[in-house]
Amino acid sequence: MNLNLKGETTMIKSNLKELLHSRDISIREFSRRIGYRYESVRQLYQGNNDRIPVPLVERICKELNCDVGDLFTYIPS
Repeated sequence: MNLNLKGETTMIKSNLKELLHSRDISIREFSRRIGYRYESVRQLYQGNNDRIPVPLVERICKELNCDVGDLFTYIPS
C-alpha cells in the first residue's frame, strides 16, 4: 500500500504473473533467462515488493519485449 501526495491509498500492481503465464514460463526459468535473483523475481511475481530495482524492470521488459506499462498497472483507490 502506498500513499499519494494527497494522502490517498494507491497501488501499483505487477502484471508479471500474467505475462509469464501467457508465455508458459516458470519464475525459476525466467529468473535464469534474465540473470536475476530468483527471490527478487518471485517477489515481483507475487506482488510483494515495496521497492523494485530499475535493472530488474529493464531486464524483464527486454526479455519479454514489453513496455513498463505492460508490466505494471496503477490502481487508484
